[in-house]
Amino acid sequence: MAVEDVQTAWRRYFPLVRQKCRRVLKDVDDADDVAQDVFIRFWQGRAPRDVRGATAWLYKTATHLCIDRLRQRSMRDRPVPQATQAADLEAATGHRQVLEQLITLADVDELQVAVLSRVDGLTQPEAAEVLGISERTVRRLLNRFDDRVAAKRQEVQS
Repeated sequence: MAVEDVQTAWRRYFPLVRQKCRRVLKDVDDADDVAQDVFIRFWQGRAPRDVRGATAWLYKTATHLCIDRLRQRSMRDRPVPQATQAADLEAATGHRQVLEQLITLADVDELQVAVLSRVDGLTQPEAAEVLGISERTVRRLLNRFDDRVAAKRQEVQS
């Protein structure tokens, strides 16, 4: 089955891609920008034209661009959120630092699998299909990512 014309594809897929980007980025403006970037690439002919392949391509591309956006954010100097108590400030700073370190230290493959699994709620077979890799590779990447998270938590708690 071939992907529909541009307007039909936009109506059908854009809300799904935008919602996925919003879940990952937690920022409406950034998410909308990334979702539009995904569709620009889609229209430039970079995606497969069959429905199943196009859907997987859209999900994979959206995940990759969201990770890029998160990395860009972590590189910027952003003020620490104001907290009413010193403990809240310390906790917020610690969590933010761990997230920034994970984004910059984990490789893109690990981050993509983690986002698809942990944020989007895809099963390991679904994540494998979207990324075009084996379920075994998905498990290996998730285990590696989970090990990084555990190590960072211990580091922060020490």
